[in-house]
Amino acid sequence: MSASKTGELQEILEKTVQRMIRGFTGKTRYREPVFGYASASDPRFAQLRRDMVPGHLLPQHLLPEARSVFCFFVPFEGSVVAANRKSSLCADEWAIAYEETNALLSQICETLTQELGKLGVAAAWLQPTRNFDPVALRSAWSHKSVAVIAGLGTLGLHQMLITERGCAGRVGSIVTSADLPLNPPKWHAKELCGFYQGGKCKSCISLCPVGAIHEPHGDRISLDKSRCHAQCLRVHEYFSGDRGFHGTFDICGKCATGPCSLTSFC
Repeated sequence: MSASKTGELQEILEKTVQRMIRGFTGKTRYREPVFGYASASDPRFAQLRRDMVPGHLLPQHLLPEARSVFCFFVPFEGSVVAANRKSSLCADEWAIAYEETNALLSQICETLTQELGKLGVAAAWLQPTRNFDPVALRSAWSHKSVAVIAGLGTLGLHQMLITERGCAGRVGSIVTSADLPLNPPKWHAKELCGFYQGGKCKSCISLCPVGAIHEPHGDRISLDKSRCHAQCLRVHEYFSGDRGFHGTFDICGKCATGPCSLTSFC
């Protein structure tokens, strides 16, 4: 595929995401998105499947003719973060943002699939949430892990994706049959998490209401998934009561309200 063709596809992808975010009419407000690209043959996908998330799908499982993966991070406005930081459990604003943004990500991916299809490019994607094993607590397609491969950011101590615009937001991804430009990361530091940059920040440890985050030791990862998930289920029960909320709200987001919520440490 020619450079002009890949450039045209990149412009379509990024401008479509930007247009749909700016035209969103829900309650949630967003900042400018961040984009990343990866080759479908990047060996880190196989490594992810083998070593980090056993059974994780490869791009070719979503689309046999996969050539590239496009990822985009949609960051919340600061008011959503501030509300959740103050809330004793989980702020209404955060719950609404979670539900609305998941729907928006699906709409974006569907629109991208249609736009690419007009140009003879095949695409495939999975829902932004609810694609995980509730027992093993592993995603079939981890959007945040895929986003790391695509150069969007790095995983922090809290195991959230940290981008140049922080970690407070949602990430989507779509696999395509086109060769897309493989943009290098825009930052120079190896890590975007303050802790992994030298232990300067441990805010997410203190922000977690159930002590699910800790410093990693040996093979033990920094997040107790079971404890985190149990808290998320408690939040879901809270919003599923007589609050008038409709949807799935197994969320918390407290760890994403610290210094890395709206920007990285770089």
